Amino acid sequence: MNAHSFQALVVTEDNNNQFKQAIVTRNVADLPDNDLLIDVH
Repeated sequence: MNAHSFQALVVTEDNNNQFKQAIVTRNVADLPDNDLLIDVH
């Protein structure tokens, strides 16, 4: 992970209405314009 990446909790719902969660590494550049990134320690 570098200064331009972060760990994100991603929650998805499948066709059976089951929710799945995963922690994934994302890049700040992948965020939509004007989105907010909060750094939690």
